Amino acid sequence: MPQLSVGLDLGSHTLKRIRLQSGFRTIEIVDFTCLALPQDDRPRMERVSETLQQLELVQANDLVATALPGDETSIRLLNLPFQDRKRVLQTIGFELESQIPFPLDQTLYDYLSVGLSAEGGSRQLVALCQSELLGRWLELFKSAGMDPRLIGTDSLAYTSLLELLPKSPEHLSTAVVDIGQQFTSLCIVGPEGVEYARTLSVGGAQCTAALAESFQVDLTSAEQGKLEAAFIETSQHPASTTQQAQISKTLTKSLSDLNRALRQSFATHESMTGRSTSKIWVCGGGANITNLDTYLTTTLGIEVERIKADLVDLPGMERLATDDTQPVLWAKPLGLALHAHQGGRQGWLNLRQGIYAFKGDFQYMKGKLLRMGVGLVILIVLAIGYAITRHISLSSFENKLDNQVSEVIQNILNKKYSDPEKAISIMKDKLAPEADLLPRITALDIFRLVHERLSSEMKVTFK
Repeated sequence: MPQLSVGLDLGSHTLKRIRLQSGFRTIEIVDFTCLALPQDDRPRMERVSETLQQLELVQANDLVATALPGDETSIRLLNLPFQDRKRVLQTIGFELESQIPFPLDQTLYDYLSVGLSAEGGSRQLVALCQSELLGRWLELFKSAGMDPRLIGTDSLAYTSLLELLPKSPEHLSTAVVDIGQQFTSLCIVGPEGVEYARTLSVGGAQCTAALAESFQVDLTSAEQGKLEAAFIETSQHPASTTQQAQISKTLTKSLSDLNRALRQSFATHESMTGRSTSKIWVCGGGANITNLDTYLTTTLGIEVERIKADLVDLPGMERLATDDTQPVLWAKPLGLALHAHQGGRQGWLNLRQGIYAFKGDFQYMKGKLLRMGVGLVILIVLAIGYAITRHISLSSFENKLDNQVSEVIQNILNKKYSDPEKAISIMKDKLAPEADLLPRITALDIFRLVHERLSSEMKVTFK
């Protein structure tokens, strides 16, 4: 089977998955799956584990990216007085240690440089979580037959997705606001990449609780009513009924915390970067409130638009297309799937570090590759040393042998010869039969040879 890139969104109420298939310079959406999580008193991990069993098994070569819930990860923005990467690596752990409530050796973190400070230093965006927590999630994924390559924080799931949406002016920033049931994810991306990210502890659940109290109904009925008739009154779209006006008043009040948190976040971002945000894309279940984009545009002073499938230039988007009355639930899993396809190279912080590093990842393999490289260098050095030693040894033996040959030649010929071949030739000439002092053939031998060659008929007298 072809390799797939999988984005897995672990929502509060639903578990969502998108699969992408990679081709030659192209990617295409294969499918989108959305499953409701059981809503009971069991721990969240148990409910997620039960829902994961309903998904089609992930193939061994598939690349999976997911993000931990916002209350299980943390994001810090550190200002360091220098830009050198080596010094940042040496310092960032000490900076974190003073800001987190648990020991650094029990913490997994990854960091990304997101710009320069006004003093000439650098700003580092850091995502972190507890090691034990990530270990439990990995066991959960393993029981479901998957091993995610990328595990990060949900607020950075959208950086790759923004590349496919209509662009803002080059000197301004763009933001994504994903209003989930329990949390709201905020990510701001500028011309050079991600600049700011945050998870806000407000979401659609506050609206549901406010509606339940206002209309004196249970939470289940309030949630259903929110999905069907959530409405905020604006100057362009006033309420048409008394009930609609009451819904609008209730939602406006319940969204005040979200408004305040967003205004503070955008002000902080602008004070750090000196760059304002020109566009906000909204998605998530909470974005389904009618006129929410117009309301946020008015309260935040920034253009707000709901993400729609027809705005994303990607083959297979028709598999995600829904009408405007349906919540945009596919944005985060699509962003995660794009990160899986790109290997987390664009604005992603991967918490799979240290002993939990992905077994096929270069970050995991680079230590082994380094050791193998060092071993290979040692072998090459030893081989070169052996060759040099052998050459010196053979040269010494050859010189010794040459000296012995010269000595023998001088003893035989009473003269030194630098060329052994010439000396051997002279010795052969001196040892030829005609050069012998004593004849090798005697008179008796000659007499016998003559006798053998004489005819029996010839009479010969020898004297």
